Amino acid sequence: EEPKPEEPKPEEPKPEEPKPEEPKPEEPKPEEPKPDQPKPDQPKPDQPKPEGEPVDTPKPPAEPLPEFKPLDELLKGQIRAQLRDQRTRARMSELAQKARGEMIKINAQFAEAKKEEVEQVREKMRQETKELAANYGLRYVETPFLSPEELEESEDHPIGSATEPVANPFERTTAPTVVEQHFAVADFDTLARQRYRLMEAEDPSTLNRFVHWQIDFLKPHVPTWTEEGVQEQVRQAWIMLRARELAEQRAEEIAKLLRESDKTWAEALEGVTETGKEGSQSLVAVYTGEFSWLTQSSAPQTNPFAPPPMEITQIPIVLGGTSQEFMKRVFNEMENGAIGPVWSGDHRYIFVARVDNRTNLEQTQTDFLGPNTNLFSFFSPYEAIARAGGQSVAQQWTENLIERYQVKWQDAEE
Repeated sequence: EEPKPEEPKPEEPKPEEPKPEEPKPEEPKPEEPKPDQPKPDQPKPDQPKPEGEPVDTPKPPAEPLPEFKPLDELLKGQIRAQLRDQRTRARMSELAQKARGEMIKINAQFAEAKKEEVEQVREKMRQETKELAANYGLRYVETPFLSPEELEESEDHPIGSATEPVANPFERTTAPTVVEQHFAVADFDTLARQRYRLMEAEDPSTLNRFVHWQIDFLKPHVPTWTEEGVQEQVRQAWIMLRARELAEQRAEEIAKLLRESDKTWAEALEGVTETGKEGSQSLVAVYTGEFSWLTQSSAPQTNPFAPPPMEITQIPIVLGGTSQEFMKRVFNEMENGAIGPVWSGDHRYIFVARVDNRTNLEQTQTDFLGPNTNLFSFFSPYEAIARAGGQSVAQQWTENLIERYQVKWQDAEE
């Protein structure tokens, strides 16, 4: 028999393979309490980190600042310096008072001297004052005849920058200066009465103390060639005049060099010296930054309600300072981009300057004359400028009138 093909057998049920359960809609269940989860803006609780990773150490709380500084060597040194300064100033004041008392006895001789004995008495007073200074460990100095400007700017005689001593250091800015003590008088008769009048002064920068008096003065006059110091003054004036001519000539040469060069100033001035000779000071190009002709003063004012006065802007890198002439040259005589020489305020230095980035003058004038601008209010800086200019004109007119008609003032007592 031939084998018959097997008939298909009914399939036997096979064990069902586990099927993935279809997701069923979850029935709402009562929410179980869950542990609080850290929020993003809250610090997470410290968790142990696996070995090998650094563990963050919490920063200790900042220690409160001590109520008093620790008494270390630095503070001890500051205390010693302060005590030494206080004792030194107290000793200086004590010596000044003692010297003043002795000088009162000396100047009494001048008041009692007869006219024919004045010169002998003055020489005796000079010698006694020198001895007094030596006995107290002080230094006796006698200045030559000086004008107010010469005394104020003198480097040899620092008393020119001293002021009358004040107990409150904040009042030092308004204290009379030595120049004012001696020169702020109405006439020469008053100046003559100030001979040997005792005064005190203190240098604000060094705190040196001075007890001083005026021993003589000269009325304004045309000096003669034989007067003391006149020949030296003429020689110095002639040297300065020639030096300024040479300096201005050299400045014009450098200005021409810079105008014709297409290099930067630093490159064009490389190897160029002040005099043009080897070994002279090399020239350096610097930038001033923007500045105005006038600026409001930052000095303390005696009247807190008054607006700060206007003053000529001072530029730190301009040696010799600025002046009206300096500003007039830069603002009025030089166009934008112009290169030319400019003298410092004291005429001891000359610069080659270029005007850059000038402010739009039309816009400035429009703002200045705007409808909301009150030029004549008490707080207007322009009113103060106009008032100062008017006072200067009035003073000049008065001086010219006095000189023209040879006016001589008479004391009210006479």
